[in-house]
Amino acid sequence: AEHLVSYVTLSNTLIVEIPLHNHEHKQRYLQSTSTHANDNSDLLPYGQHRDQSFDYHHFHTSAFTPKVLDAEGQKKKLQMSLPMKNYHPEQIKVSVKNNDLIIQGKHISPGDRSLEKSYFYKSITPPP
Repeated sequence: AEHLVSYVTLSNTLIVEIPLHNHEHKQRYLQSTSTHANDNSDLLPYGQHRDQSFDYHHFHTSAFTPKVLDAEGQKKKLQMSLPMKNYHPEQIKVSVKNNDLIIQGKHISPGDRSLEKSYFYKSITPPP
């Protein structure tokens, strides 16, 4: 979670970026997205180097739509995005607990005679 950056775009999409320090994960990700993009064998490229305790398929196909960014002259980053319709940046909390990335939102809509509250909670475990 060190150096994690999060922001909301103008289209109300939450972006979370985490620097990639694990070269092996980067290679696994690139292999799974380029070699097997159109079939159901996402786990095959990991082979003997795959961490058996981590569900790579679930991570790469999650609502967080993870991808690796390779900005020239900068370290590679793992970027995850999540639509946050109806939530303003100040209503969204991004945190890390026990190696889980946690996104929480709270939206309050006052009406004439009522008050409507909606809550949002999503979490994901980034790869080792």
